[in-house]
Amino acid sequence: MSNYVIGLSAYFHDSAAAIGADGRLIAAVAEERFSRIKHDSAFPTNALNHCLAEAGITPDEVDRIVFYERPHYKFLHVIKRHMAHYPFRPLSFSRSIMHWMSEKLWVRTRLSRDLDIDPRKIGFTEHHHSHAACAFYASPFDEAGILTLDGVGENNCGLLAKGSRTEGIETLQTQTFPDSLGLIYAALTGYLGFEPNSGECSTMALASYGEPEFMEFFDHLIQLDGNGQFRVDTSYFDFTADADHFYKPQLSEKLGGPFRNAGVGFSSFKPIEDQTASDDNRKAANVAASLQRKTEEVIEALAATVREKAGSSNLCLAGGIAFNAVANSRIRDSGLFTDVFIPPDPGDGGGAIGAMYAGFADMGVPAPAPTAGQIYAGPRVSVSRMQPLFSNLEKEDWISAAKGGHVSQPNTAPSLLVFEDTTEKHRYLSKALADGAILGWVSGPAEFGPRALGARSILCDPSNIETAERLSTKVKFRAAFRPYALSVTEEDAATLFGTSFRPDLTRWMQSTLSVEGTQREAVRAALHSDGTTRPQIVSKDDHADFHGLLTAFKARSGLGALLNTSFNGAGEPLINTAEEAMVFFARMDLDVLCVENIVITRLNGSKPKP
Repeated sequence: MSNYVIGLSAYFHDSAAAIGADGRLIAAVAEERFSRIKHDSAFPTNALNHCLAEAGITPDEVDRIVFYERPHYKFLHVIKRHMAHYPFRPLSFSRSIMHWMSEKLWVRTRLSRDLDIDPRKIGFTEHHHSHAACAFYASPFDEAGILTLDGVGENNCGLLAKGSRTEGIETLQTQTFPDSLGLIYAALTGYLGFEPNSGECSTMALASYGEPEFMEFFDHLIQLDGNGQFRVDTSYFDFTADADHFYKPQLSEKLGGPFRNAGVGFSSFKPIEDQTASDDNRKAANVAASLQRKTEEVIEALAATVREKAGSSNLCLAGGIAFNAVANSRIRDSGLFTDVFIPPDPGDGGGAIGAMYAGFADMGVPAPAPTAGQIYAGPRVSVSRMQPLFSNLEKEDWISAAKGGHVSQPNTAPSLLVFEDTTEKHRYLSKALADGAILGWVSGPAEFGPRALGARSILCDPSNIETAERLSTKVKFRAAFRPYALSVTEEDAATLFGTSFRPDLTRWMQSTLSVEGTQREAVRAALHSDGTTRPQIVSKDDHADFHGLLTAFKARSGLGALLNTSFNGAGEPLINTAEEAMVFFARMDLDVLCVENIVITRLNGSKPKP
């Protein structure tokens, strides 16, 4: 009889649920996919119900439920932080206390009541231990050093540890509040005019257009002590304020700003020398570049401490900071480690998987090495809904939706094709892509985490800048300074990146690689201005259908690579249902929608001949 454990994360951002049997992940999904609220922090009721359904069990069959942090311990530290400023922030204090008293403290009570289970089955683990467990137990390693960094958990902002399949995870060192690299990065993200706890990717992208001219200030702001820890000069910040006001006016005296619309005038489609940003925005880029450089230095110093104290040539990284692909690349290329692993969602969403693994570890159930494709642990889209939905829409419905949306040719009603043969489907879609089409692609269970990895993707020809610009302005509404990612078959990876590139951190877009000069025009629309890209190297074992489409595109173009971005609108989660996919297609300038073997197209509807 199997042992079932559920892991949950909630109440900050990216709430999620995960379920496993005998140490093996069965299903995992973020609550936002059901609620349609980006970064939803609500209790993950829908995600939990989905996981139970995927496992085919009822709540009473669950052996253990583990929450990804210790609410009462965290509440104690929240009170301490607010009391340090009392009575100067009464509104912030009252909002926080109301939220804690109404929901956050009663996780065990709610689960026991809602699921009608014994409260003794419900446990808790520390926030950074959840990150560590997610990173280590999902890795291919038997032993590894572990580094986690984020804003703040209960009171820790970082963890240095070592992991062993046989002995578990041992804490070596912690980094405590308020000395937080994650909070600094969030504060500066808000200072640059982006949304904290969401727009850090924009800060990282902006950094590549600037020069680190403010390093003297950042060297003072974040000081390493030589023993694998750092201290933050908090006189420039108030981390008890709302996230978009973490910074104090004193910061402007050192850096100028705060800034708004800092990315305007920069474009990833243009060389660095052809950027047209204003002087203020160039200054903002220099602030971002300085922050990014200092972030990389701190992470590398901490990673070196992990290497020394854990004594392993393997490293597992997690926490929100591990979303920083440029910093990840620096660690990979530092020579400190033979192999580096980061889970597909190293943030709080992944904390649910970590809590699940921690539950199995407490029960003495070992986590087996993960299998290829295990990242695709989310819901499927109901293919059976596609044809009835399409049949219920008249031509006038399509035209009305298109005119109210952003479709280039709104007077054209689409047609529906059904492909019984996968090769024929790939052939049709690859021709459309080669001819400049934008494709909405749904295949199999959804990816877990925020990145589109060939299950819920929007795709186009990476050599076609005109198509990519249309994608930005009429589909994604994406700022031009933010580059797109690239998916490439493992067979063609060496063609793009050379024969000596490091393959770790390339399966899930977690690092950057420089594209060979002779190949850059072939993928220019998916490159940053500096000639790098954030690749997903796809094997047939990872995702056979997506690998097949990439291979078919190679037959047309000579290269098995496509520009890949998430299948969602601006500020929305990835699509989760047939209805959501259909509505998106009806209103946005997609040329083709493919859901499994169903294709809806605004192009010539006839199938290509063999």
